[in-house]
Amino acid sequence: MCFGRCNRVPNRNTASPTLFYPSIDLLRWRISNNLIRGRSSTVFYALSGSVLDPLGPITEVATRDQRLDSDPARNHIFWEGFLTPRADIEFGIPELTKNLVVGGGAAVRFFRAQYNPGATTPTYCEVGAKCGHDSAQKLNWDNAELNVFVKYVP
Repeated sequence: MCFGRCNRVPNRNTASPTLFYPSIDLLRWRISNNLIRGRSSTVFYALSGSVLDPLGPITEVATRDQRLDSDPARNHIFWEGFLTPRADIEFGIPELTKNLVVGGGAAVRFFRAQYNPGATTPTYCEVGAKCGHDSAQKLNWDNAELNVFVKYVP
């Protein structure tokens, strides 16, 4: 499980932007101290990353603001939910458990929800598109997820 600030409509008397949801990382890579040193050590640590999250679109549909249901871009955004580049730092103590690590990291979604000036409902903004007065061509914190996790490592 990870928690994140992903695609939340800016605070307009809404609940906290912190969410708890599952994710699955696909197209993964990992560089660990065991790999570098060629042997096991007392403390395991690694940098890991992934590119795809097959649960991303389901999470987006389940957690999005209901006012976004009428946005014509919602079907296109659904498919963009699969692409979620993620980088994590993992820590573990093999003497305590061989296959569990804890850690934290960040991920990027290439869309976000925001209010356009004078609008009463939010809309989706994709990176590279123009939304209202704001050019969404650059990533900002509304495109980011920050996460902490407990992960099974085979």
